[in-house]
Amino acid sequence: GPVDLDGPVELPSVVPLGKQALPPGVPLEILDDVAVEFSLGGSPLEAFSLTLPGGLPLTLEALENRQVINSKLYYGQVVRWNGMKR
Repeated sequence: GPVDLDGPVELPSVVPLGKQALPPGVPLEILDDVAVEFSLGGSPLEAFSLTLPGGLPLTLEALENRQVINSKLYYGQVVRWNGMKR
């Protein structure tokens, strides 16, 4: 749990991520220039429980700024998809 401290605490400038710090499916590379909140603990010191600011879940959808347009399900077959043309 949280620890009350009386005064400043010195932390290293780089702290490694714990083995399960990132949710499944979220690649580390996508976190470049993304503000996150996390917990510190363990020996040696590791970061864990990464979230977006305000405690929002760290999901691939949130990191890619995806927005739900509608919740309709569509069935069929993709005949051709060109992800480069948008």
